[in-house]
Amino acid sequence: MRPYTHQAMSRRSLLVRAGTGAAGVGYGLLLAACGQAATITSQTSASAPAATSATTASAASAVNITAASSGAATSAASASPSTVASAASTATAAPTTASSTAAASVTAAPTAAAVGVGNKAAVTLQYYTSLNARQQQTYQPTVIQPFLTANPTLKVETVPASSDFYVKLKTLVASGTPPDVVWEAYPEAYLGKLITDVTSYVARDKLDMSVYPKYAMDFDGMWQGKVLGLPNQSGGSWPIVPYNHDLFAKVGLPDPPDHWGDPAWSYDNFVAACQKLTQTKPDGTPQSYAINDFGLGISILYWGLRYGGQWLSDDYTTITCDSAEMITGLQQLFDLHLKYKVMPKPGELKTVFGDSNALNLVKNGNLAMAIVAGGGTFPVAQFDQAGASIAFGAHPTFPKSSGSYQDMDPNGLAVGTKHPDESWTFIRYQAETPNWAISRGNLPARQDQVAAWQAALYGDVAAKARVNVYGASLANSAQLDPIGHLSNWRDLYTQLISPQFDKVWAGQTTVTDVLHSLKPQLQSQVAKGMPA
Repeated sequence: MRPYTHQAMSRRSLLVRAGTGAAGVGYGLLLAACGQAATITSQTSASAPAATSATTASAASAVNITAASSGAATSAASASPSTVASAASTATAAPTTASSTAAASVTAAPTAAAVGVGNKAAVTLQYYTSLNARQQQTYQPTVIQPFLTANPTLKVETVPASSDFYVKLKTLVASGTPPDVVWEAYPEAYLGKLITDVTSYVARDKLDMSVYPKYAMDFDGMWQGKVLGLPNQSGGSWPIVPYNHDLFAKVGLPDPPDHWGDPAWSYDNFVAACQKLTQTKPDGTPQSYAINDFGLGISILYWGLRYGGQWLSDDYTTITCDSAEMITGLQQLFDLHLKYKVMPKPGELKTVFGDSNALNLVKNGNLAMAIVAGGGTFPVAQFDQAGASIAFGAHPTFPKSSGSYQDMDPNGLAVGTKHPDESWTFIRYQAETPNWAISRGNLPARQDQVAAWQAALYGDVAAKARVNVYGASLANSAQLDPIGHLSNWRDLYTQLISPQFDKVWAGQTTVTDVLHSLKPQLQSQVAKGMPA
């Protein structure tokens, strides 16, 4: 097994180019600096009425946590993790529904006995994770409090991750002070000996892993038949197509399909629609583009497979980026800018419109559709509640591999945890309720949790936003390229691939020449990143 090799950036930070997520509207990742932790402060609210939920896999009852109009939890830097405890209180949450007076349905945690902890002495679990801005208000009341109420002998300390997610974790594990539960328990963390697999727990509890999207779960949460963790949300570099309904109507186009795999929504028809949606002002400057430029996840992990090509062979030995299928696929991707002029080149949105946030530009009518990561989709709910007409559509259909660019974000066990059974209780709780997804805004990882999540976040605008199309993306996840499992794949992109892509954007070389020239360079690096 190869030792873990630190990379310049985390997988999450590289999935999309800066500005296409939700940071511009306050919902991007908020990561504490290395060596610091966020202090989550409890506040007590009035007692919340009991409710029930039929959307989770567990048989637990549900509780309502009433949304207040002002914030509850705050974040501050600290040298040590803060204890998020006080199981007897219910903290006040920020608004999570269509109005500030609505209540968010939050599912209670399965009891400890259900997963084998029993009546042990009080235990404090350390949870290594990252919270986005929304979760500074919603994380404690929505995620932590229901768990503590059901497990009064447990406490949870939240340990904020470093900006490069695994750097701080590597230090903690190496120093003999690992956390207990690790978010983003991907294969690279397992191969780097930062997490251990949970296969025995899954087998013991007879869990049905088919509830998760196959391709995404196989890529993000499994390794050679071993289960690395259970997801608490989905993500992905482009899981769904947010679009401006009014722009489509203005040029006489129907909305994108509300179902996946529609043969009429082919690449050619997608391009034709994009050409109508790209508008110029009388002086020839852009009024609107059809769609924003793509990032790492699109060009590396997914797009070649659309046409039957791959960067790396399935056995992790051979770079195949010079295949006819890869050349065709990436040429058609770059042609959206180079040939059809319906997509800006990187950085152009900021120059032309003064904003690089894709969803803001969709709302303002400067983009018809957005390439945006799963973590950046939640503002659609806010925009529609404020009167916008943004909805979700399915991806175009391609010859070989069609579907949603999904990721699963699993929670796993840190190597060296002193509380594996209690940690498994927390992992199962997050997987079996929609609470984390509600707190963060991301789509849940399971179809049976979508209804509760949709009601809590979208409320009465769910139909207008066509959230059902987004929910259906879980059953239509696309295959991912094996190159993403190399420990050095990010370095391959930033040091070798991206500089060549920049030349293609600039018209200085061709896709064909780049892919042919990259093959020997990438091949020489494959063995260095070979997974064990």
